[in-house]
Amino acid sequence: MRVAAAGERGGRPARAVIDLVDRYDEATGFTAMQRLTGWHARICLELAARGQLGAGVVPVERVPGSLVVAEGRLRGWDIRETIA
Repeated sequence: MRVAAAGERGGRPARAVIDLVDRYDEATGFTAMQRLTGWHARICLELAARGQLGAGVVPVERVPGSLVVAEGRLRGWDIRETIA
């Protein structure tokens, strides 16, 4: 999966690209699709349970991406960030 964004950083043109590669996990039998959809929900649940998202309902758009990336990497997701 690739996400690319263009805009400005410090008044200068900037571009960010994030690549995430995941594959079938033979140890668990989970497909990449299962891992990337189900685990994202699990990550959000764990962050909420640890109090890292604040109290009440938190829309997924307000979940800090840096926390999701860090947790995903702990689960073996290959995430590469390029900012130019």
